[in-house]
Amino acid sequence: ASLLAHAFFCTMPGRNFDVASPALPYFSMRYLHGASDYAAPDSYLGECQVEKWRCLRCYFDALAASAAAEATAAAVADEGVGAAVATDAALPPRASPRACRTPVSFERLVLDTDDYGLDPTGEWRTSAAPLCAVEARAEGTIEDDGAGQLQLDFANKNVGGGVLRNGAVQEEIRFLICPELIVSRLLAERLRDHEALVFSNFARHSNYEGYGRSFRFAGPHVPPPGGAEETALLAIDATMFRRHERMQQYGEVSLERELNKALVGFTPAPMPVDGAASSTAGAAALASICTGNWGCGAFGGDLQLKSMIQWLAC
Repeated sequence: ASLLAHAFFCTMPGRNFDVASPALPYFSMRYLHGASDYAAPDSYLGECQVEKWRCLRCYFDALAASAAAEATAAAVADEGVGAAVATDAALPPRASPRACRTPVSFERLVLDTDDYGLDPTGEWRTSAAPLCAVEARAEGTIEDDGAGQLQLDFANKNVGGGVLRNGAVQEEIRFLICPELIVSRLLAERLRDHEALVFSNFARHSNYEGYGRSFRFAGPHVPPPGGAEETALLAIDATMFRRHERMQQYGEVSLERELNKALVGFTPAPMPVDGAASSTAGAAALASICTGNWGCGAFGGDLQLKSMIQWLAC
């Protein structure tokens, strides 16, 4: 929360502009404040900014409610009035102190993919591993229907994409309804072709409606009875194919890159030598992967091709 407050006040040294570092994305809400160097006549930008602020306000409201409840509990304890304490049930569902205090984990995954090629002797040509089972649904969203699964973030190579600007598609929306994810922009360098990023122990605070220009905040998120199931988020960035480049995605170089990128994220990580648990090991322990139209839409990917690539990498 304190790091997000720095982003709000634009007080993180050297991280207020998107050209400040070639490897690290900017970590500032100056564009949401309406910075003059990003002014545009399109009213959509203004509407989008308002809806983003409403999501962020929901997050800080939950923290404030949690802090107030903990202060009340401390005061009661100091006065010695019975054994009364503030419990999760006494708070608004979105303001659970447990959810607010859980350490959020960001872990970079790296895999040597030199042996995974499409040449005749490469792993992709010679592997005899069977394909996994797949369940396809025409409706639903990853965040609502992927409880207890490793969920996919259709990431930009600079994680978070345009979340602190005018972006409001899959990755940006996920970061807005789970604002703790935005902190990854402060910590994570631009993803390379053999890297991915896993987020664990984050909480969802907002609901939403729409997508892109129609994105709207739809009130605070209320966890299901019994609490939210364990979820991890996997960020892998697809290649962008502009309109005149889209036939390139069927070439060997592009296919190999996308297969290996998905493999980096989908490959279970080994348990550390000392046996200590890690967020990556926890993500690998989840039963299945919940994904969708990775790299399609604005990135120009072929839906059927990307589906097959992800299936092969599982």
